[in-house]
Amino acid sequence: MPELTDNLRLKKPLLTEAADITVINENMDRIDEEVAQTQTDLLEHEEAALAHGAVSAATPNKIILRDSAGRAQVTAPYLDGDIVNKAYADGKIGGNDYKRSPGYAITTGSSAVYQVTLTPTPTAYVDGMRITIVPHAESGAGPKLNVNGLGEKFLKNKEDELLQAGDLKVNMPYEFLYRNGNFILLGEGGEKVTLVRGSKSGNNTESFSISGLAEYFDGVPQYIFINQTSGEESYIAANVYTVINSAGNSQYFCGYSAISNNSYYVLRPTVTYLNGTLTITTSLTSSYQGFKGSYTYLLFQYK
Repeated sequence: MPELTDNLRLKKPLLTEAADITVINENMDRIDEEVAQTQTDLLEHEEAALAHGAVSAATPNKIILRDSAGRAQVTAPYLDGDIVNKAYADGKIGGNDYKRSPGYAITTGSSAVYQVTLTPTPTAYVDGMRITIVPHAESGAGPKLNVNGLGEKFLKNKEDELLQAGDLKVNMPYEFLYRNGNFILLGEGGEKVTLVRGSKSGNNTESFSISGLAEYFDGVPQYIFINQTSGEESYIAANVYTVINSAGNSQYFCGYSAISNNSYYVLRPTVTYLNGTLTITTSLTSSYQGFKGSYTYLLFQYK
């Protein structure tokens, strides 16, 4: 009586028995059947949607299975070698406090109170929060910003001064940082521009004076431009005259001669500033030279 193998139960003739071809063939067929069944089982296992109970959710002690969109979830990392999930990465890179990554929005509302909506939604104003806004309207005096309905906050410059009417232009980006209850304008380079415009009339005079500037300038403006708008005679087409150059030094002043209707140059006018009055004095060499007709002026400086 032949012995049987433990697993496939194949017949093993005894050493004293003659080999039987029928037995050998039965063993071969049994091996072939078992191999075929093993292959089928492996294929079904590979194609199984939930092999070994695998899931796409962050579940302890389960094999990770990607869902129909190719995603799988994990919990927040603890050790250095752990997988990082999106919530953890957002918290480190950006998140909804907008301290690491600035928000961006085109404003709505009014020129007095700009309204913006950020996504993801911030839950509170925090020091260090940054946002770039593109105003839909030129700013009014002392404008405010309201982010996602968290409350209106003043917009200020680096000198802790309220922004003024016209400081923020339409469709121009401005970045602000939230600190101590206000939004502070960044990217100004530490400079503030003071600008004064106006007009004067003269008639063969050697001095051009502008008063009432004490509230705007501490001294002589860095740049002074005068533009002739009308006169008693024909005036030159290139009629923008620089009195103070970019280095703050007086330079050639361009006037005109009523006789030849040509440009006339007065060497280095004297510029003085006293008690809020700016005076530009030229050298008259004839009655046809000097300030004549109507002029507009533009004065500004950086500080």
